[in-house]
Amino acid sequence: MVNTVLEKLKRLQALLDNSSDPVMVFVNSKKAAKDLVSKLEGQGYKATGLYGDMPQALREKSLRDFKRGSYDCLVATDLAGRGIDIQGDVHVVNYEMPRTIEKYVHRIGRTGRANKTGIATSFLTFSDDDKSLFYDLKQLLIQSKSEVPLELARHEASNIRINHKPFI
Repeated sequence: MVNTVLEKLKRLQALLDNSSDPVMVFVNSKKAAKDLVSKLEGQGYKATGLYGDMPQALREKSLRDFKRGSYDCLVATDLAGRGIDIQGDVHVVNYEMPRTIEKYVHRIGRTGRANKTGIATSFLTFSDDDKSLFYDLKQLLIQSKSEVPLELARHEASNIRINHKPFI
């Protein structure tokens, strides 16, 4: 669990510093994507974005260059959550948690493609938006036989469905 924006950024930077795989970072808005790309570039990381209202040619170039290894990090909105296949190992990071568990599944589906296993990291906060996913996230992790982080397992919001949407 992370509590501040600065802590989240520092954890992402540590992850980027220690990852041998390309990293795909998901955020919830084009503004957040632009801001994060700018912050990462300012810290010396090779980052690019993929989000709505980018010209199609620029989207294709960002994705192509990320796939080729020209960038270590692709910061994307849910626009990249479906239909994009990246060969090889990719570490998926939910820098901002999606609003629904279905979008979470699509995002992490960018790793572990073609019967391969992959790594997905999610930065959970104690915000009401994130807490509304705790129950479904815990159930999904249990069903997929993935590790349930202790803080999530023990949090009261992981024991009851807050958003009242059916679990997938």
